[in-house]
Amino acid sequence: MKECLIITVPCNLRFRDPVGALLRQICLELERTNGSEPNLKHHVLSAFNESFNNLTRHAVDESGEIEIEVDVVVDENHIVHHQIRQIDPTDF
Repeated sequence: MKECLIITVPCNLRFRDPVGALLRQICLELERTNGSEPNLKHHVLSAFNESFNNLTRHAVDESGEIEIEVDVVVDENHIVHHQIRQIDPTDF
């Protein structure tokens, strides 16, 4: 069974570490329960931190309304999909 986690936070670097801590726990749980890839945590967190840093560094958010959305899809054994993207609620 696949499970999906979607987190939306303000486009601000101070939110990177709390969201990263949650991703780290997901990876640790997969390693503990299913013996997933030994370097999973390192690969996921490295990609996440780089993406989050780039989005916050290059975002133009004078309105304070731009957000970052992190999507993670997990099955019984591993992370199937993870995505991080910038969203602007004024576009809706």
